[in-house]
Amino acid sequence: MMDGFVIKDLTDVNEVPTSHNAGLKRVLLSKGETRSKITQIAVTTLKAGEVAEEHNHLDMEEFFLFYEGQGRMRIDGREVEVGPGRFIGIPAGVAHEVQAVTDLRFQTIGVEL
Repeated sequence: MMDGFVIKDLTDVNEVPTSHNAGLKRVLLSKGETRSKITQIAVTTLKAGEVAEEHNHLDMEEFFLFYEGQGRMRIDGREVEVGPGRFIGIPAGVAHEVQAVTDLRFQTIGVEL
């Protein structure tokens, strides 16, 4: 952080495992780096066939913006196709799952309630 600004280059951020036992993510912003209600902004990559299994966040909304590849999300039992340009917002407490049909790259933003 520089004088209150956060400046990072995605290629300089190390990949770490996701908390959902599938894929790798590069965390651009975490809760400790901001005074806002954002819990995390990350770019995640799932390999074809990987699944971030169904889960929910009781105290956080989660937003997804898909950049590359094809996949599916199951949201509260409903299946939704995802791919480049698709944006999805998940309210707190709603069960969701992400499955990569091909290699899938997307951004997530978590916002605490």
